[in-house]
Amino acid sequence: MIKISVAEEIWSEIIICHTEYVKTIVNNRLEKVVDVQGLKSKWEQSKYVNAIELIKKLFGDEKEKRNLNLTKFCISEDLEGIIEEFDRIYKGFYKENITEDEKITLEGTKEIFKYVMGYESFNEGTNKLKSSDNFRWSRHDFINKLNIKVCPYCNRNYITSYISSKEDILIGKQRKKTTADADHYYCKDSYPILAINIYNLIPSCGVCNSKMKGNKVKDKAGCHLYPYKDDSDALYFSTPFNDIGELYNFKETEIKIGLNIKPNNNFNTKNKIIKWVAQSREIFKVKGVYKIHMNVKQYNNYIEKNKIIKRALQSKKIFKLEEVYQIHNDIVFDIKEKIKNYGHGDEKYKKEFIENYKGLFSSYEEFENYSFDFLGKDPNKNPLAKLKQDIYKQIIESN
Repeated sequence: MIKISVAEEIWSEIIICHTEYVKTIVNNRLEKVVDVQGLKSKWEQSKYVNAIELIKKLFGDEKEKRNLNLTKFCISEDLEGIIEEFDRIYKGFYKENITEDEKITLEGTKEIFKYVMGYESFNEGTNKLKSSDNFRWSRHDFINKLNIKVCPYCNRNYITSYISSKEDILIGKQRKKTTADADHYYCKDSYPILAINIYNLIPSCGVCNSKMKGNKVKDKAGCHLYPYKDDSDALYFSTPFNDIGELYNFKETEIKIGLNIKPNNNFNTKNKIIKWVAQSREIFKVKGVYKIHMNVKQYNNYIEKNKIIKRALQSKKIFKLEEVYQIHNDIVFDIKEKIKNYGHGDEKYKKEFIENYKGLFSSYEEFENYSFDFLGKDPNKNPLAKLKQDIYKQIIESN
């Protein structure tokens, strides 16, 4: 998985555009559902009565409060906080054994959320709202602004953009389109409240989103790495070997690619954590809050690292990363051959190398940049860059 890094000013523009979209488009749909008195509306049907009451509990009884909450649910990065609010009202309806009345309410609720959030409508966008580059605000424009060219889940497949057809331009629908899917990090079927939340939409390739992930992740417990926050090195590539000499003698067909999980080195054992927390409580009684603050912070770091490890395991499993990467053993073979033949980097060797090839390269670093052109490249824009960088690092550090 590759972390998605977006400049602060870009996120600011995204938030401004999406907030305006929610206020202009989505709020109106919510009010049509909630305020149906005197209107001939499908939402007056009996099957929606209980569902609308639950909607009011979640969003609020008054219009102003509903509008504020709806905006928050669509632009807040606190996804887990939103899920807690949603579960507080709806969790009982998602259990296996529910009554017929509850089934009717759940069906009505799903229809309401689908209409109000309108993910399909956001996919198309609207000419009423345009971003700074004069394209209609939509899922496509949102993904384009992130400027991600390669799927962050697999770092194998391009997710590219193109300008819409001349026919679209003639009828005023000019826009950039993207070949990327928008993966709902938290499934929109389980959490329809997050259907158009910008922090829940992850640009990804169709293989990862549809073929690999699909509907496998139903709740928080099954979540994989989160590209907007989890570091890229939570998972890292390596090729197994006993010593560098053995690796240098490997044939291409003998190369294997492994995907490793960054370990949690905060504490050696769980018992040590318990001991430290108990000690902190004792110190708290005598010496104030400083020591307990430090130990609890370390404890929280440990817990968070363990969560990342679980998400990393899920990423390996869901996207079958280790399996699909075996086809790229030729890349690993090529890197190890180049390092074997040219990459022994003590100063004497570098000086001799430049003397021999001074007509081709002005420095050894220039040669390295030429031979290992993936070094320093952004994995968000270069397929397989993470594999190449990780393997190069492993072999160089083993020399």
